[in-house]
Amino acid sequence: MSNNTQSHSLKNKKYPAYKPTGIEWLGDIPDRWQIKRLKFVALSNTSSLTENTPEEFRFKYLDIGNVGTGFIIAEPEEMEFDNAPSRARRIVTQHDTIISTVRTYLKAIYYFEENPHDIIVSTGFAVIRPGNALHSKYFYYLSLSVSFIDSIVSNSYGVSYPAINESFLMTLPVWYPKYDEQKQIVEFLDRKTALIDDVVAKKQRLIKLLKEKRQALITHAVTKGLDSNAKLKPSGIDWLGDIPEGWEVKALKYSAIVTMGQSPDSDDYEHKENGLPFLQGNAEFTTMYPTARLWCQTANKRCRKDDILLSVRAPVGAINIADQEYGIGRGLCAICGTAYHQPFLTYLLKASNEHLNVLATGSTFTAVSVDDVKSLGLALPSYTEQEVITDFLDRNTEKIDDIVSKVKSQVWKLREYRQTLITNAVTGKIKIT
Repeated sequence: MSNNTQSHSLKNKKYPAYKPTGIEWLGDIPDRWQIKRLKFVALSNTSSLTENTPEEFRFKYLDIGNVGTGFIIAEPEEMEFDNAPSRARRIVTQHDTIISTVRTYLKAIYYFEENPHDIIVSTGFAVIRPGNALHSKYFYYLSLSVSFIDSIVSNSYGVSYPAINESFLMTLPVWYPKYDEQKQIVEFLDRKTALIDDVVAKKQRLIKLLKEKRQALITHAVTKGLDSNAKLKPSGIDWLGDIPEGWEVKALKYSAIVTMGQSPDSDDYEHKENGLPFLQGNAEFTTMYPTARLWCQTANKRCRKDDILLSVRAPVGAINIADQEYGIGRGLCAICGTAYHQPFLTYLLKASNEHLNVLATGSTFTAVSVDDVKSLGLALPSYTEQEVITDFLDRNTEKIDDIVSKVKSQVWKLREYRQTLITNAVTGKIKIT
């Protein structure tokens, strides 16, 4: 039987009878299934590090930002208790499920299939440990269902950082068949999701290779030019290597205006109608702080429209283009080329990303200094050649970006199908056995 035929037969395979749950977001479930509040079938947050923990105790810290919906998106950071954030406290063991109770819109959920050993998770997670009636991985799959996730998000409070109280989370309903049937559902979902995850992993590797190709294309064009027969000369800058003979090398401070951001004092805020949006540094530069106020118009730590925004704190080297005037925090700097065609300078700074990360220092949050940025040695071709290279890169990176976008769309659809399959299995919409 083909996979399509199997999928079609599953869609039509129902339980003999269903019963109403009385819960609008859940609907009907098979009549032999039970429904109880989570607190009656599982424990939460059973153990945490205490303040008496030895200062030299080392562990890997898993924060909300490290976790996606069912997978790790960034490796945990290794640290000692003495230097760890105060929220690095929750102890996890094998078969625990962690569910984010803050920034619940991120839907950060993860299951520890194996012994997590030295991992400590944020107090922003609820660590759920099912009892004897509830198969641990069945609960994990249930927690990934659209029904359960939506109930968490809809019961969260707050605008900037919506959260759900852990005790309220434990009052949410969970539904389940007999233990043996839970195991069968888990085995079915393990098989099916493994196949989907394998395809997703291959597509993500393709995305990574395409991005590496894009970066290599940019680096070569802005450091070697487009003429493969051009004579080269040593630049004297390690990361640049040899450059075409007619090009110059200049420190950024001599060829661009660099404005380093600075976090404002509380007195430097004004009401919305009088101020500018204030940006902190992150990969997308979308964080507004504090969200209810704006940066004072009289402050000089700002960027103008079309300035290059460079992150000088982790993630060091991330780049965006300002779509309007902003006040900027100390995690960012604004760059406006004087000797450069601004789009060419953007590509050139993207090429310097790896070098900037080598210069970065710090344990908890890596960063580069003002001098690191201003002293950055860059290649400087003629303005006309900059325009030609920019046009070449615009055309060719757009082709790569289109392919990446299509592959990302495929990944999104696969993950959506994965969640739909899980939801249908754990809510009894399809009968596995």
